[in-house]
Amino acid sequence: MPRIASMQLRGKIIISGLLFADKFSEIMDGTH
Repeated sequence: MPRIASMQLRGKIIISGLLFADKFSEIMDGTH
């Protein structure tokens, strides 16, 4: 069980990181 929970947590971190990178690149494109 703990292993599955840590995998889900890691997945959430990766997904939120990708979404943040996507928004960040959009903001950078908008400023240029």
